[in-house]
Amino acid sequence: MTKAVKLLPIVMSCVPIALLSACGGGGGTPNPGGSGSVTSYQVSATAGAGGTISPASATVNAGGTTTLMVTANIGYIVNGVTGCGGTLSGNTYTTGTINAACTVTASFAADFTWVGGSNSPGASGVYGTLGVAAATNVPRARDGGVTWTDSSGNLWLFGGFAGYVQNLTDGDFLNDLWKYSPSSGEWTWVGGSNTFDATGVYGTQGVAAATNVLGARAAPFRWKDASGNVWLFGGYQYDDPTNTRFEMNDLWTYPATQ
Repeated sequence: MTKAVKLLPIVMSCVPIALLSACGGGGGTPNPGGSGSVTSYQVSATAGAGGTISPASATVNAGGTTTLMVTANIGYIVNGVTGCGGTLSGNTYTTGTINAACTVTASFAADFTWVGGSNSPGASGVYGTLGVAAATNVPRARDGGVTWTDSSGNLWLFGGFAGYVQNLTDGDFLNDLWKYSPSSGEWTWVGGSNTFDATGVYGTQGVAAATNVLGARAAPFRWKDASGNVWLFGGYQYDDPTNTRFEMNDLWTYPATQ
């Protein structure tokens, strides 16, 4: 007698790990938020002299975008930003769709910055208190003044022609001395007069004195010696009492330790 044989169906499932490739898995960076994997790319950023771009690098998923901040230093402007198919809006650079590693490059250019003073012609000065720096202090409009810098980087300004303010025929001259500190952004009225056409006080030749001061003038010759002392010679002066204009040949020195 022959016995009937029953055939049992056998269902084989893919064995994890060992048969992963045969079942359609593998490759890429896992996506924690779902099944499958994603590919990411590195976006790098570089900046030329005169500014910064941040972050210096970013990891972006394929098909995504990222933004970078572009900042120019004082005295510079953003000259251009290129790379990664992006666009600049204000200080924000947004890349195009990222499907490969790429680099964003920012360049900057030096430019003028309006730091202080008036944008109107013939502006009056604000002298404040003699010897005291203040944010509101500012020399009046002029030309023909002389300038120099000291060892600390401060700017010094003396005299000049103030235009035709009081004397509408011969003009007005100045003998005020100012110091500007770039670090504080403040002017200090150091010496001389806050009026027009002030006369000089010569004192004793060869002897320094607190009361000594050049008379009001424009365009004296100026130089510094090896020790940093400032020397002034001559210039163009107007004398109120005699109502005359004349050139000077007086020689003055001002110490480097100011």
